[in-house]
Amino acid sequence: MSYRIGQIIPHEPGRGLQGEPLPHPVWHCFWTPPQKEAAAIAWLDRRGVHGWRPVEKRWRRAAHGKRKRVEYEASVVPRYIFARFEGVPQWDILRSCRWISGIVGVGGVPVCITDDTLAEMKVVPDTLAAIQAAKQAARIISDGCQATIMDGPMAGWVVDVGRVSGAAASVVVPALGEGEAKIEANRLNRAESR
Repeated sequence: MSYRIGQIIPHEPGRGLQGEPLPHPVWHCFWTPPQKEAAAIAWLDRRGVHGWRPVEKRWRRAAHGKRKRVEYEASVVPRYIFARFEGVPQWDILRSCRWISGIVGVGGVPVCITDDTLAEMKVVPDTLAAIQAAKQAARIISDGCQATIMDGPMAGWVVDVGRVSGAAASVVVPALGEGEAKIEANRLNRAESR
């Protein structure tokens, strides 16, 4: 169909974000205005397109009250969201959304992401949570304290911690003739003072 300047085009009232079905679903990555990721995902969900953004749990001080800390979800990759399309995306409708600033692409062509690739990306927040837990465990174990080994062949042994460096701790093991050994700090639990 060809169009002319000034031609009146009838509106298609039932047209959605997805056109004819695709052989297999694809994901596209969009960017949003600052702090509008949740609004963009809600807009997509209302129109039948599944949206997702990688988030992690963080803490902040409550605005009111006595030094309370409140948990909230923070974007791992601010301003980026992912949308799963089972049909051909209707780019003109997507461009008209105020919650979507653009689409990630190469040379003007939107990048298609498979379900398998996105499944690997969905592991990222869990991996970040594990890293944060390891950092927290490293903070609990400090230089010069006593700690109990939680697992492995020396589980239950109480050792003196010499030095904590990152996620690893140097411990003095009595069975090794007061020799020093390195162990992951998240495998140690701070021992109670005697």
